Amino acid sequence: MALSLSLSFKKNQAPPPSPAAAAAIPDDGPNSLYPPMPACPLACDAARPPPGLTVPFDTKHATGSDDLPLSDALLSAPSPSAGPGPRAAAPEQVKVQLAVDGGVVVSWVTGEAAVGRASGLRRQLEASKPPPPSVVQFGSSPETLDRDATAPSDPLVVPGSPDGGADGAVDGLLPPGGGNSKTKGGSGSGGGGSGRPSSPLPPQPRRYLQSYPSHQAGRGTHSYLSGWNHHVLLRSPSQITPGERVYYRVGSGPEADEEGGGGWSEVRSFVAPPRSAAAVAAEARARARGGAKDQKGEAAAAAATPSSSPFPLMLSFIGDLGTTENSTSTLRHVAATGKGGGEAGAEPDGEPPSAALFVVGDLVYADNYAPDGGPRDFTRRGENATFQPRWDAWGRMVSALGFAELPVAAIVGNHDVEADGEGNRAYKSFLSRFEQAAAGIDASSSSTASSSPASSSPASSSSSSSSSSSPSAAPPVSLEDPTLWVKDIGPARVVGLNTYAPYHPGSTQKRWLERALRIPPEVRNSTTPWLVVLMHAPWYTSYATHYREVECMRASLEPMFARAGVDVVVSGHVHAYERTSRVLDHSPSPCGPVHITIGDGGNAERLYTTFADGWGVPEAKRARACPSKRSGDECAAKAPGPYCYSEQPPWSAFREPSFGHGTLAFESAEKATWRWHRNQDGERVVSDEFAILRGAATCAGFVDGGE
Repeated sequence: MALSLSLSFKKNQAPPPSPAAAAAIPDDGPNSLYPPMPACPLACDAARPPPGLTVPFDTKHATGSDDLPLSDALLSAPSPSAGPGPRAAAPEQVKVQLAVDGGVVVSWVTGEAAVGRASGLRRQLEASKPPPPSVVQFGSSPETLDRDATAPSDPLVVPGSPDGGADGAVDGLLPPGGGNSKTKGGSGSGGGGSGRPSSPLPPQPRRYLQSYPSHQAGRGTHSYLSGWNHHVLLRSPSQITPGERVYYRVGSGPEADEEGGGGWSEVRSFVAPPRSAAAVAAEARARARGGAKDQKGEAAAAAATPSSSPFPLMLSFIGDLGTTENSTSTLRHVAATGKGGGEAGAEPDGEPPSAALFVVGDLVYADNYAPDGGPRDFTRRGENATFQPRWDAWGRMVSALGFAELPVAAIVGNHDVEADGEGNRAYKSFLSRFEQAAAGIDASSSSTASSSPASSSPASSSSSSSSSSSPSAAPPVSLEDPTLWVKDIGPARVVGLNTYAPYHPGSTQKRWLERALRIPPEVRNSTTPWLVVLMHAPWYTSYATHYREVECMRASLEPMFARAGVDVVVSGHVHAYERTSRVLDHSPSPCGPVHITIGDGGNAERLYTTFADGWGVPEAKRARACPSKRSGDECAAKAPGPYCYSEQPPWSAFREPSFGHGTLAFESAEKATWRWHRNQDGERVVSDEFAILRGAATCAGFVDGGE
């Protein structure tokens, strides 16, 4: 059965309440816009953490650089290779995306994108035929690619019209149980071992149309039709084994096709990410129950544990990337400090190899350009403008600099919204290229966990190991809003949010988040001790730009974070680096998470170097550094403490305006170490290091700064 995903938030999600309506909502109770903050049960000896540190901007360095030209070798399209057919271009923009429970989605693009009038591109889309099948060949060495995996033949229909007609958004999102895998020379077994027969139909990858009406000052002549976006799921452990290096190539065989191209990519490799420690433990207990049912009973089952520890686990983080020289420097630093080392073990600097890379929004900045590629006129309010070829250029750059070799997961930022000419917030570019629905399929069981807190999809009504083995049977991706997702990886749960989707009581995001944060105590205290949340705009930043910009979101959701015991929140948006102490409701608190802002990936909008408290500004001018309060911002007015501080806020532990990336190494159930690597230093130099302690050690970490 094909499922329909509508991504127009106007149709499916109520907008945030107006100030007048918000004023009528009670200020207390779980369903209020301002729910009460739960009391902190921890009583630490010290009232507050150590004073914060500010490292000023180093004026020896530039605050940024412009985007690289599309002619740059990292951004330009590959030349068609010799071969049959009119276009024999090899697959490009290859990347590996983190899926559920140790699985990955391998993605790439074939065919040529087109720019022109929307009407002509629609006709071209309707007349186009599907390209050759989407195939991943993989194995244990570059010379032994002895297994195949293909995309499914049952597509999901995504944005534009409900039936995928007008803007041709017929998508190759992997449906529940979709995908085929077989060993060369053998028969196929659909669903990667699910026992279903291989589909006789060819798969249908995705193209999307970003349209601009002709009346928009010539924008209609620069609408965009993408190439074919392919996505193939590899499941764990039936197809790939956690911790082992997988060599692969993608394509459709040596045949070329005039619509989608053909041939194979070069052979790349990645290290298969770890499965959820909770899922592995649950399966071990189930095996023990089955094997010792008659003799040892439930005691043996309860004692069963996985044979290996989920520690250490390292994850990498970047944000606000773009396509500048600084962007490429960030990616090279990520590769040097966190590229999967597989069987080789730890990196020379003592950090384990990174298992995955998380991008906290604002990937490309295509909306900084007019649709013809020229400068955007930011003075024209309401003008919808994006230059979609920048997405293709960005895809080539990140593929060459690590995304094809390190599993990636991303959330959306404000620059990824990209409303089209009809004003729809469809996230077409992001969702076509980052296969959220496919990545949300239970990679170990070929079925999908419940997709929504309010209802189940047809797929989720079937039996699924995810309901019995995952920490809380949380929805791995919301089918009401696929920009929301959960990744359980090793001993950690990572939750991805959307700052630009409604978050008030009753909204899709808040209902979904309630379940995503819900981990049973017995699981949280054993196999999934760490809880990390990603969002684009930070709740806590002391920089003047974007200061207190999402205070209403904080007021609505922060009590949920406190009740769930969120450990770390990673954000972008602010183009600089900052780390807080554990903080709750604008005050240092051992019951709050550590908030990290890492929007310093390198984009062309430059670093932010001024602070709302006026640090570094002459005393007489400090008051001017405080940003003006936004009109109607009733949430900031209700927040405790001063609107602006006269010095570095008590919750701000370290801040520096520089480009870089971060890593989070989970060392045990009680300790994780955050490290920030600054681009201007050597590739393995750590500029900020902080131990995040939890459990019995939480107070110690809170009062001594994690040292």
